[in-house]
Amino acid sequence: MRKPKLVLSFVRLSIWEKIAYYRNVVAKMKDNTLFPTPDVPIADAEKKLDEFETAAQKARDGSTADTALMHQTEEETDAIFRKLAAYVERIADGDEAIILQAGFTLSKDPSPRKQPILMVEDGAMSGSVRLRRKAVTGSRSYIWQIIVGALPASEKDWVTLGVSTQVEYIAENLTIGTRYYFRSAAVTKDGTSAFCEPVSRIVQ
Repeated sequence: MRKPKLVLSFVRLSIWEKIAYYRNVVAKMKDNTLFPTPDVPIADAEKKLDEFETAAQKARDGSTADTALMHQTEEETDAIFRKLAAYVERIADGDEAIILQAGFTLSKDPSPRKQPILMVEDGAMSGSVRLRRKAVTGSRSYIWQIIVGALPASEKDWVTLGVSTQVEYIAENLTIGTRYYFRSAAVTKDGTSAFCEPVSRIVQ
């Protein structure tokens, strides 16, 4: 299992969300024995954060120069808190509790990407596409359907391209530059399955 990681998404927060986030980090790291020698002294980080907040206040109804100063101070503050984040991650060495005690945010373990049921690729010839889908155990055949332009309001508007015993199907004689939607269903001894989520493709 991979180690939890600290994320730097805080640099994308809005000005006032960021200031609040940084205030929380300062409050949690200040005089905390878990973080005795941060790469940037907490007092220096707090001083720069005060400058950033003052600049943000002035820029609310201020001049272009005030706004420029705010953004410059924001970049300087971001740089300091990136360094603090790197320090915390180094000290924590994957310990979630330590990262959270510093006020930073943990990355979420990404869910494995689900393979789509149906994939649509350019065909070997212009005006054609290759449809390929996941096999269904016990299937006898697969139904392939198409609609041009946009998803239909009614299920009855779908047009059946064909039926195959394979998990692939080539759709031909399509209009180049036009978007089509495709879907597929499996036919088993128990009947026809629900159609998969439609997939679109602009024909080349």
